[in-house]
Amino acid sequence: MQTYQGSCHCGRVRFRVTAAIDRITRCNCSMCTKKGFLHVIVPQAAFELLAGADDLTEYRFNTGVAKHRFCRHCGIHPFYVPRSDPDKIDVNVRCLEGVDPDAFAIEPFDGRNWETAIGAAWWKETGAVDIRREELSSPEAAALIAALNADLSARYPEEGACHFSLDAVEVEEIRGAFLVARVRGEPAGCGAIRRIEAGTGELKRMYVVPSFRRRGIAARLLAALETEARRLQLERVVLESGVRQPEALELYGRAGYVVIPAFGEYVAAASPLSIYMEKRL
Repeated sequence: MQTYQGSCHCGRVRFRVTAAIDRITRCNCSMCTKKGFLHVIVPQAAFELLAGADDLTEYRFNTGVAKHRFCRHCGIHPFYVPRSDPDKIDVNVRCLEGVDPDAFAIEPFDGRNWETAIGAAWWKETGAVDIRREELSSPEAAALIAALNADLSARYPEEGACHFSLDAVEVEEIRGAFLVARVRGEPAGCGAIRRIEAGTGELKRMYVVPSFRRRGIAARLLAALETEARRLQLERVVLESGVRQPEALELYGRAGYVVIPAFGEYVAAASPLSIYMEKRL
């Protein structure tokens, strides 16, 4: 999860939002097409209006469920209450400070045919994701890890290029965690955090089943693992990834991870195929 600051053009309306932005939505309805809104929907608890409540004006049309809120001075539409999720807030990514919308995957939504399209909306399916601790010895964990190992071996066939070390004792509650993400009960991905030294934890075994990719699951797993790291009172999270995993490197970069030299057990066997990263919590 990251916290972003946002505002209208004149700055009278200012807000703060906390979200794990993995991808955003472009809608082709008559309203969104004209104003160029790029969507990310968050729970109300993740949104805070910092200033400008009296500077907002509201517009409704059609069903009247959506509450479109504009700055009455500059006319910018920074956020609103969406028809699809009236208990949440839909933020305009274009209004977030320091955020390049082109850095995210943009998913189309057929708002012109709203009633037909809403049942298959990707963010609705993301809401069905359940992430929980899992025993490393469980059949579900074993299947996910086997699939991950096969994926890495295919990407890095060089001898000694893959490092598959993770023991059950390392993810016991006092030392780490192994998490599994399920979509409507079906295992969709996994990830682990293990303490490797005082104040530092390492991400391991991050994987999303191919049929569940591009649904924001990896970002949610990463956020959940960082929550576990804070529970363990870790101040820094490190990881090893690789040059042939551009989608993973993009995910980590968006989440605030930066490249560092090899660390820990990787120092003695550093590979030119490996990329090491860290994030200060």
